[in-house]
Amino acid sequence: MLAPTTTTQATTSKSSTIKYRPLEHIYRHEKLRYYRPGGFHPVLVGDTLGESARFVVVRKLGQGTFGVVWMCWDKRATRLRAVKMMQAETSEEDFKKEVGLLDLLSKGGGEVSVEEAHKNRLAVLLEHFWQDGPNGRHLCLVMPVLGPNVMKAKTFGDVDFLKNVSSQIIGGLAFLHSKGVAHGDLHPGNILLQTTLSDLEREDIDHLLDSQLNYELLFAEGYDGAGPHAPERIYECFDWAKVDPKYFKKEISIIDFGSTFKASDPPNYQTIDVSLRAPEQFFGSLPSQASDLWALGCTLMHILGSSNPFRRNPLMKTWSPVHRWEDALGPLPQPYRAKWIASRGATRKRKYEEINESQPVSLTEEQLGGAKKRRLEESGTEDRAAAAAGYGE
Repeated sequence: MLAPTTTTQATTSKSSTIKYRPLEHIYRHEKLRYYRPGGFHPVLVGDTLGESARFVVVRKLGQGTFGVVWMCWDKRATRLRAVKMMQAETSEEDFKKEVGLLDLLSKGGGEVSVEEAHKNRLAVLLEHFWQDGPNGRHLCLVMPVLGPNVMKAKTFGDVDFLKNVSSQIIGGLAFLHSKGVAHGDLHPGNILLQTTLSDLEREDIDHLLDSQLNYELLFAEGYDGAGPHAPERIYECFDWAKVDPKYFKKEISIIDFGSTFKASDPPNYQTIDVSLRAPEQFFGSLPSQASDLWALGCTLMHILGSSNPFRRNPLMKTWSPVHRWEDALGPLPQPYRAKWIASRGATRKRKYEEINESQPVSLTEEQLGGAKKRRLEESGTEDRAAAAAGYGE
């Protein structure tokens, strides 16, 4: 069970007024099963990391499958930094991917510095170090503190700002591609707003940052604490919604280069979510810079529109990419049409081959027209091409 306290009033006292939370409540903030040998390093706010206790843990920024990101005060640089601590068992492989990014970019023509990468919207590492602990040896990636993901910009209600942000994303990806590299996992969650929090003095930070709810781990009778492999308490992720928008810059940074690869040597596996995956990736093609561009288009639609046009409906048991493509873009074109029909089996193949190429294969004409009409009504605009073709009538 979990007993909530705050970082400003940490306590281990147990009164009758304490409200206990089940483990499920905190899973969106912490994956407790990863605190094990080979997994996450147990960290508490106030702990120090790095050589000479250089980094003081201030807040928890976020968590993924492979690591936890902590907001830390860098005593040497006298400013806030983000330190991402990777799982011990994946740290060696992560080192090759994350730390080698600048080398990978430099192989594309001319040495690329940290400053040049940051100027071109790529949040590359400032430095790295290794942290030994009860769960193993952890790679720690030191980066600038960045704000919430780019979808936060939509709440500002500034269309020109969103257009400018979109232009920055295009520019950042273009720079990456110019070096012969593909991102491999571009989506709104990997595009963050820059922030001025790092410019604050140490004494101002705790006054600005809201108290962070954290949970003391309570154990059933017979269990003597968390042991060496897990922390005594766990923390909510930092809530950027509580930060005054004046601390957000009108600039973005692209993050997470764990799936990045040299365009001439693509991986033989897919890492990006299926709703952002390019059509050719469903028909045997490997990831590429071209598939990056498809993901870019989906991302821009999400930022400037209402959502990713090919998103999965969580209420549907099955998800058909072809259905989503045709619903959004019209009849499936060649060569994907022929490949999709060939995958249907001999009996169904003949049925689909009889359908005119101007017609959809996964929707009826009526459904296609209805989808067009629905989107026009939602956007409040007139699609003259659709009207001329008779869609939605």
